[in-house]
Amino acid sequence: MKKSISFVCVFCTFMSFLVVCSAAYGAGIRQKTVQASGTGPSRDAAVKNALIEALGQVTGVYVEAEQLNQAMTVSVSADRKEDGAATATQGNILVDRQKNDVAAKVRGHIQSYSVVSEQPSAVNPGYVDVTVSAVINYYEAEKAVQRKRIASVPFRALNSANPYEKQFIEELNQGVVSFLTQTRNFAVLDREYLSEKYQEFDLLLGDDVKPEEKARIGNTVGTDYLLVGSVTAFQAKAKTEKVPYINEEVLMVRGKASVSWRLINAPTGMVMASGVHDEVFKEQIGSDTDFDWIAKLARPAGEKIGAKISDIIYPMLVAANNDGVLTIARGGDSVKIGQQYNLVQYGNIIKDPYTNEAIARDEIVIGKVEIINVTPKLSHAKILQCDKEIGAVNSRQYILRPVPEQENAAKKVKKQVKTMQPNW
Repeated sequence: MKKSISFVCVFCTFMSFLVVCSAAYGAGIRQKTVQASGTGPSRDAAVKNALIEALGQVTGVYVEAEQLNQAMTVSVSADRKEDGAATATQGNILVDRQKNDVAAKVRGHIQSYSVVSEQPSAVNPGYVDVTVSAVINYYEAEKAVQRKRIASVPFRALNSANPYEKQFIEELNQGVVSFLTQTRNFAVLDREYLSEKYQEFDLLLGDDVKPEEKARIGNTVGTDYLLVGSVTAFQAKAKTEKVPYINEEVLMVRGKASVSWRLINAPTGMVMASGVHDEVFKEQIGSDTDFDWIAKLARPAGEKIGAKISDIIYPMLVAANNDGVLTIARGGDSVKIGQQYNLVQYGNIIKDPYTNEAIARDEIVIGKVEIINVTPKLSHAKILQCDKEIGAVNSRQYILRPVPEQENAAKKVKKQVKTMQPNW
């Protein structure tokens, strides 16, 4: 019994140590100790060149010797350990933004260093060769950054003075970003709140910020795809209308919107996909200053654009089959219970007859499914109809495609009441 208690105490102590270590360094901030060599006309110059090499080994950040000299003059973030004696120097932050950035990189990444060896250079007479052991801070990004990156740029307005249209674009952008994020297939990059991000970076340049926190600066990533678009048509008019049978008047807003979009390969500028989405709307409102209806119109439109893009790049994959219930590798708000999809089997790779380039894999519709359960990362669908027996599912063998809009429209027509007679 005593041994069990002792083990529990040791375990708790170890876990407490881990918690303390995690608290000491913020999420994503790591440390690595490396040795690097440098040469220079003086000892200080050789040390700085060695630190440049150490910095580059861990972070890939290379600065010029003069920039490093300026940064270290501004503030040496770490205790400088030489010959067992520790000293620290601190100066004022440079006003120039570019110099601040360099200083932040150096001060944030070089936690501490010590000179391991020092000797006259055998190659360059009059120079000094030194080897340093440096503790380098670096920021380790989330694994999600390794996904295909996509950035949605706020769509352009047809008439920015129209308050309805301005709100429409904000809600439309939110709908697109929310859908793409929920698919968990993309690393969705922000392009709407950049000023707030750089304000945070400016805050990290302050004297009262821990040196290792400055390692967060300089980790902004570029994008693979840019989603751009514009509103090409927008009409909205509020009008009082009489409701049949109850003889009451309500305020209705009617209108239509047309949005064009393009998916651009960011490094090359090539248009990968494009389209136009039309939305017709009719909504009862409380007053002509009530904008709540815009979200009901714009967000579904944004989700449809996001779904179209996702369907082009990452169609919904069937991950497993459990007695007729398919596990789908997508969940969250991007999938809704009750949605129906065509079940598609991949065929052979089809090549363009003119260019001989691989276009896509042939797609064979073999059935239809309906979503019956949704979790944050996965969803499940039951097979409504299938032309073939589905056994164990191999990787990328089956996908789901949205049911064509014409088919959905035909179903809605069948469900419509043919007369204006009440149902009582």
